[in-house]
Order: sequence, then structure tokens, then C-alpha cells
Amino acid sequence: MKVSVKRLLIQVAAIMSVGSGGKWVSPRTVDGWLTERDYRVLAVLEEHFTFTTAQLATLAGFTSVVTARHRLAVLHSRRVLARARPFRPGGGSMPWHWLLGSIGSKVIAAQRGVSSIRPAKVTLRWERLFHGRRYEELAAQHAWFCTLVDSAGDRTGCCGRLVWW
Repeated sequence: MKVSVKRLLIQVAAIMSVGSGGKWVSPRTVDGWLTERDYRVLAVLEEHFTFTTAQLATLAGFTSVVTARHRLAVLHSRRVLARARPFRPGGGSMPWHWLLGSIGSKVIAAQRGVSSIRPAKVTLRWERLFHGRRYEELAAQHAWFCTLVDSAGDRTGCCGRLVWW
């Protein structure tokens, strides 16, 4: 089902108004909050679902993990991203894992011209990932992918095409 970009941006603004103390936030304001690097983060998460802070720092072209941590925290506070720190089976916890938040999924949907994913569906997928066997496989794939991008020396983000043959 195709949904107009204007309609989705209005929905995004309505959601943002709830998170900003009831003040109306215009669609232009939401768009103004996001940098080019933020859009790269959203695109990577939309395609691969979840990454750790260090992995997003590599893939989105942050200069350091600390800078990435600060920016991702801002995006989280604006509900562009969601995060979780699941328990490690042997004790302790894993690093922060990031995925699209309610605003981020609507922004991506507006860019693609489709309706956004329901938050309940994202939550279910998230729970299945961390409580299933697939997590170890996915974590290994993401680590390999980030190592490949990092060794290529591409600090402008992963949106460029990586040729490896």
C-alpha cells in the first residue's frame, strides 16, 4: 500500500509532539534534526535490523565510538532509534544494540513511499532475535561485515559501493 510522503511526515510530527511535552513539531523540524550521517545510520539499520554502537560507528562514518555513542543517544532521546542491552548467557550483558525507533521507521517509510512497520512487529522480531539461536550467526556476520568495511578504509560511510574482487 502506497502512502504519501506528506502524510507520513505529518504522522511523524504528531508522534514527535507527544515526545516534546505536547508541543507540535513540524515535519520540517524532524527533517532538520537528521544529518546526512543520521540518514546513513537509518539506512543501515533498515537493511540489517540491528548493530552495536561500535559497528554503527564504523559503518556510518563516525570519527570515533564516543562520538557515535553521543549522537546515537540523541537520536534515541528523540525516538528515532531504539536500543536494548540484552543479557549475556554466561552472565553480564551484551553491548548496546540499536534498531529503528518509531520515528526512524516512519522516516524510512516516508523515503521509500510505503507504510511504516508496526512497533509490535519490531518488538516481536527483536525478542526472537535475542532469544533464538540466530543471534550468534547474525553477530558473526555483522562483525565480519564491519571488519571488511573498516579494512577498506572507507570512513565516509557504507553507502558507497564496496568492490572486493
